[in-house]
Amino acid sequence: MDQQEYEENKINIKKQKAELEDIQTEIKKSKVELDAVKNEQHKSESKLIEVQALLKKSEKELGSIELNKKELMKDIQMEQKKSKPKEKKPGRDKESKQVIEAASAAIASMKNKLKIAETELATVKQILEKERKEHQKEKKSKK
Repeated sequence: MDQQEYEENKINIKKQKAELEDIQTEIKKSKVELDAVKNEQHKSESKLIEVQALLKKSEKELGSIELNKKELMKDIQMEQKKSKPKEKKPGRDKESKQVIEAASAAIASMKNKLKIAETELATVKQILEKERKEHQKEKKSKK
């Protein structure tokens, strides 16, 4: 091996070392990016679990409110049937009116709670849909 070949080999080795260092640097950057993506995925999955739990809770609460509403409606109908006497008696109108007012107030309260629960449920559904889309986007970007 003559001096020229030796120098060429030496230059090639330096170039290859530089390329190797560049590749190792890129690998380190990629690992950092991968760790960040995994961390974001974990956060998103945690958020998704929280949102799903909130959604289940809201749906359960909504079901309970609807059940209470049905029960109140039945109670009101029964009270209305009872308050329709065949003969009017003095003082009974006042009692009937009070019962109806109380039932109306209870229904108004239940309707308000139902409206709030429906609003919360809609919000949770929107959040859940957004999280699902983000999760799908992250899954696609990983591939």
